[in-house]
Amino acid sequence: MASVNEIARYCVQGAKPAFSFDERFIAFHHYIGGGDTVEADARELGFTGAADPGFEPYTTQGSSNVYILDLQTGRQTRVTTMGPGQYALYPHFRSDGWMYFLVRTLGTTREHVIASDAALLQ
Repeated sequence: MASVNEIARYCVQGAKPAFSFDERFIAFHHYIGGGDTVEADARELGFTGAADPGFEPYTTQGSSNVYILDLQTGRQTRVTTMGPGQYALYPHFRSDGWMYFLVRTLGTTREHVIASDAALLQ
């Protein structure tokens, strides 16, 4: 039986991680507005905290953003800044380094596919 040493563990609400073709980056989506990360989520978006009245729509409507994690430097970068009720989901890398993800808005039947070169700009 083979054994493998754990070298890292990365847990977020949402996730669906995707590795870049050069294996340097991981892209993932992260849900905002609930759970044990709500205070950190509020501060990252520029609010004073989860009790900030401006953050309240995120707790009732939810949201999600796409991030990339640079595995060489450990730096995490938010790629999107979605509003309440907007969800950036399911990032996926193309072989040329571009990343694609889906954007959904509550109350609509439309979905949009968005392209980003965020990993190429690192």
